[in-house]
Amino acid sequence: MTSWSPWQLEDTILYMLSTASGSLLDDEELVLTLQSSKTTSSEVTQQLVISEQTEKKIDAAREGYRPTAYRASILYFLLADLARVDPMYQFSLDSYVALFNISLDKSTPSTDLQERLKNLNNYHTEFVYRSTCRALFEVHKLLFSFQICTKILQGAKKLNLQEYDFFLRSGQVTDKSSPPPNPCSDWIEETVWDHITELDKLPSFRNILTSFESSARDWKEWYRHPEPETSAARLPGSGRTDAPSCSGSSSCATCGRTASSSRPTRSS
Repeated sequence: MTSWSPWQLEDTILYMLSTASGSLLDDEELVLTLQSSKTTSSEVTQQLVISEQTEKKIDAAREGYRPTAYRASILYFLLADLARVDPMYQFSLDSYVALFNISLDKSTPSTDLQERLKNLNNYHTEFVYRSTCRALFEVHKLLFSFQICTKILQGAKKLNLQEYDFFLRSGQVTDKSSPPPNPCSDWIEETVWDHITELDKLPSFRNILTSFESSARDWKEWYRHPEPETSAARLPGSGRTDAPSCSGSSSCATCGRTASSSRPTRSS
């Protein structure tokens, strides 16, 4: 018998029923059509079950790659925001999708999903950075890499927003009626000292004022060091229980990574 689609079978059965004469059981063609309809119905039911299972597998796979989609969205909107730095920086969505497809093909494959996500995120992040830097002025490359780092940390909830805000804006002294005395006035300007007094209010930098008062000479030596951000420079108060604590943030003075806005200005 000819293979028909469900709607064709339905139309054929309705037509045969409306034009049948005598007993329906004697109409062999009608009986065969009804049997074919039953078989088609079973096949359709099975296909629906398979499609539902396939849909669940697709949803699970899509959800598994959500971290990569999130990373990709962070990087794309960073590219879009570069237009605020210079209107010449324009990046289309189509070109970004092309970069992502290249990352999918060239990143290291893995049967383990978490390892695959790690490889894909690492490759795509570096690939976007290197590709974008070809179109950036030299002065903007460090800004771009800084933005990538902070946005990724912020998305992973590993960035202390209070410290990040201080890094960008520095401290704002609202009450100057009785400021703490500056023990290093010979090399720390009063404006910078105001920033340090505000820095002391952050949990990760608690007691930094006391450290300046008790270890002024050590702080000066650390400040004069050509590479104060490295371990070669001994940070004042290292190993002391009353030294400022460290949160491992990008603006942590205890790690030698003081925010540029709060770092003392070198005296001539």
